[in-house]
Amino acid sequence: MKIKLHIIQASLLACCVSWLSCSTDADLPAVAERSISFTQAAFFLPSQDKTSVTIALTKAAESDLNVGFSLSGTAVEGEDYSVAEHAFHIPRGEKSATVEVSSLGSVSTGRQLLMTLNDVPQGYAFGLYRTTRVPIAARPVLTATFDATEYELKTEVEVSMTLYQGSKKYTSSLQEVEVPVEVAPTSTAQLGKHFEFVDGKSVLTTAKSSSVAKAKIRLLKREAGHDKIVLRLADSRYFNAGAQNRTVITLAGPTDLKLLAGTWRCKSLSNEAAIRAAAELIKDEEDANNLPKNIGQGDQIVLTTAGDGTLTLDVSKLKGDLSRYLRPATLSYSGEGVDKLWETNYNTPEVDNVLTLKASKVNLFFSATETKEREALIDFRLLDKGKTLEMRVYQYEPKDFLTRVYEARKVDVYSSGDLMKRGFTLIYRFTK
Repeated sequence: MKIKLHIIQASLLACCVSWLSCSTDADLPAVAERSISFTQAAFFLPSQDKTSVTIALTKAAESDLNVGFSLSGTAVEGEDYSVAEHAFHIPRGEKSATVEVSSLGSVSTGRQLLMTLNDVPQGYAFGLYRTTRVPIAARPVLTATFDATEYELKTEVEVSMTLYQGSKKYTSSLQEVEVPVEVAPTSTAQLGKHFEFVDGKSVLTTAKSSSVAKAKIRLLKREAGHDKIVLRLADSRYFNAGAQNRTVITLAGPTDLKLLAGTWRCKSLSNEAAIRAAAELIKDEEDANNLPKNIGQGDQIVLTTAGDGTLTLDVSKLKGDLSRYLRPATLSYSGEGVDKLWETNYNTPEVDNVLTLKASKVNLFFSATETKEREALIDFRLLDKGKTLEMRVYQYEPKDFLTRVYEARKVDVYSSGDLMKRGFTLIYRFTK
């Protein structure tokens, strides 16, 4: 039986070869010398994005051509999508043209646009694809929940929410996602008078592929009885409120520098272990062997308020390693807001409010033998209800320790701004 089948297949093949050898060009289907066609059978339109639909000629246009098209399918123009133009325009000498189709953020699934070329230009025939499909991805409906129920606004504060699709964090977006929020009627502070959104819009925005939406809010004016902002998710067909559907922001205003005044005894370099771990990650732990952690028994600093609202720093009783950096100086207010605490977790640090002061003079080399005296920014936090002062030193150019880390940071394309801040802020704790 198998032998007979092979004989039949061989006979058919021989017939085909014989027919092809006897056929002439006149026997084959005619192919138009000049044709026009979509370049693809389908163009995918991502959610909240755009796509360019293209047509092409087999030969360049001898004059300007306008090629109209009709729209059909399950998608609705003006609801699911929009088109930039309703005709393709091919200039003389060109062979192609595009029309941009934009998604309008439909949440309906299975929507599809059909684009069909209308009358063929004179002298041309329709090519392979007279019609093309444009499937439109539906925009997902996400759940948005505030990451904290309370925030404190000093000068600026960053508010954040996490987005979920079902039970999982939403990280699939190829573009920014804007989450609309509104000021609830229970607020006592007024938008535009007491505070503002730094970017000018009442939205929290994600980065691409991020599940966290953020917005910075800036203090404009403090006024008695107008110190509360209640933010909540605004009505939207794209977002549902999660477990934390609102947050309360208290307008505290800048920290009074008088709270820092006094005599403070230095206790320790509090984050030695975190710095060693970061050094091992960046270069090697041995680079952290000579950290400025030696604290003298009587080491203390004195902060005194001046008439102009600044603080005067007295370091005459500072004898330990911190004396290599600090100098007698004036500390002036530079800013205040939420910042990352890299010592808590190098990859996903906690955040807290920090006060930034500008010191009129420090030794940037943080060395007993080499000197480079300039002004620098230093961060502070008041902890334990004002009983503990935390000094966070990050603007330094080390000569006696972390030298290999510093050199690596200078050429690291991912490092920017203050090179030693991420992971290598030197944190000193003081008590009154």
